[in-house]
Amino acid sequence: LVMLHISIPSSRQATDSSGKAYTIFEIYINNAYHCSSRYSQLLRLHEIIKKIIPKDVPNFPPKYINALAGDRLLNERREALQEYLRTVFSIKEVTGHIRVQQFFLDAQRESASLAARQLSNEVPVYLLDGSKYIIQCYPGDSTNVLLERLAVIVGLPIELTRHFGLFIVTKSEVFPYKIIRWLENFECPLLSLFYVAKLGIKAKIILKKKYFDSSIEISLMKKEQALRILYSQAVFDVKYFLSRQGCLAFASRKCRWQSIDEKYFISLMKNTDAVNNQDEYLRCCQEQPWYGFVFFEQCLCSYPKLNTVAHVAVGNRRLLILHEVSQASCGEIKEITFRVTRIRSWRLSILVFVEQEFFTMLLLNKSFFQSIHGSQDLSFEYLFSNNHLEWITLRSSQSVLISRCLQSMIEEIVNSQADAIASASSKNTMPMHSGVILNELSFESANSSLKPKRSLHDTFEIGLVSMNNSEAHD
Repeated sequence: LVMLHISIPSSRQATDSSGKAYTIFEIYINNAYHCSSRYSQLLRLHEIIKKIIPKDVPNFPPKYINALAGDRLLNERREALQEYLRTVFSIKEVTGHIRVQQFFLDAQRESASLAARQLSNEVPVYLLDGSKYIIQCYPGDSTNVLLERLAVIVGLPIELTRHFGLFIVTKSEVFPYKIIRWLENFECPLLSLFYVAKLGIKAKIILKKKYFDSSIEISLMKKEQALRILYSQAVFDVKYFLSRQGCLAFASRKCRWQSIDEKYFISLMKNTDAVNNQDEYLRCCQEQPWYGFVFFEQCLCSYPKLNTVAHVAVGNRRLLILHEVSQASCGEIKEITFRVTRIRSWRLSILVFVEQEFFTMLLLNKSFFQSIHGSQDLSFEYLFSNNHLEWITLRSSQSVLISRCLQSMIEEIVNSQADAIASASSKNTMPMHSGVILNELSFESANSSLKPKRSLHDTFEIGLVSMNNSEAHD
C-alpha cells in the first residue's frame, strides 16, 4: 500500500498562449513538492477515481465562473480541492491503483518539463557497501522501473525487488545518513532527486531493504544476490549504528550511546564462521535487539513530558523513543518502547508555529533548529491498558517517513496474521507458531480498529496533548 499525504499549500495565476488567465495549484505529496496542476487536470483525476470507486467517490469541488475570482474564493477552492484529495486518498483502492499512480507520475513529468530537458538521463544508485551503479532513468520512469533496471545489473531476481526500496538520503550530524524520502511508484526518482537538489541539499539514492518482518529476511537469505545486498547493509549497520560508540545529540548536548554489547557480538562471531560466512554473520546480527531498526534525527516529543528532545527508532514491531534522562544524569539515555500493535490510530499534521518557550533554544542551537525545520506533527493514540488510551505526539522533519514505517510494520503483521489463519484453516488447526501476535492483535482489535485511521489536519497543538509520566510497557 502506498501512503499519500497530500496538501495544496498554495496556488498561483498564469496565462495560456491566448492570454487567458487560469489558476495553478501547487501539490505536495508526503511533505515534498510534487507537481503543479490546473483545475481541469484534477477534474480528469476525479473521472479516473469515479471508475475505481463509482459508489464511494465524493463530489468534486465546483468550478467558479470567474477564473480570476477574489483571493477568498480562490483559497476556498484550493482548500476544497485539498480536502477532496485527502478524502479520496484515504481509500486503499484509490491510493494503490496503477492509473492514479500514473496520473501523478505524468503530472510530475509535465510540471518539470523545462527543467527535465537539462537533466542527465542517468542516475547513480548506491549500495551500502559503497558500490555505485549508473542506471538509465528518464523523466517519465517510475521508481519501480529504476529499481528493476538496477536489479538486472546487480543480478537480483525481479520478483524479489518488492522487498527492497530506493531512498533519497543526505548527510547527518548524528548518523551516517539521514533519509529524506522513501521513493514511491507515483514519482520519478530522477525528478524527485532534482527537486531535493533545488533546495540546496546534497543527496543521493541508496538501495536498502524496506521490510521489518524478520521471516522475510530468512527467506531472502536463500537467494545469493539478495544475501549479498542484505550482508552489505548488515555490515554497514553494525559499523555505524549497532556497535558505534559515538554520540546522540539532544539539542545542545551530546550523550554517549551504544546499542549492543559489542564484546558479546564479537565473541558470538568468533564462535561461528560469521567472519567468512555471510549467512552466519546475518544470523549473528539478527540476535541483536536493535537489528533492522531505522533511526531518525532528533525531534520534539510529548512523552515522557511535554517538549522532550528525543531520537526515534522504528523496527521489530516497536517504536522507540530515546531521550536524555536529565542534564544531571551525565548523559544517561532512557529508552521508551511503544509496541506497534498497541497503536490504535495516528495522524499527520502540518507545523504552523513554534512555542515561545522553544524560541531561545532554537536561536542558540542552529543544528537543532535545522533538524525540526519543515516539521510535521505525528500523533498516535496508544493503548497503555484496557481502559487507558493516550495521544503521543512527535514533531519531526521525518514524520512522514516515520508514519510510512509504522504503516509497513502494521501491514506486515496483518498479512502475517491472515497467512497464519489461512494456513490453520486449511489444516483445521490453530497456528501455534504465531499465537502470541495473533492473540495480541485479537485483543486490541476488540478495543479499536487495527487498521490506522489517518485524519489529516492543518494544525495540531502539541501542548494540548494530555500526558502523564507513566512509561509505555514493552
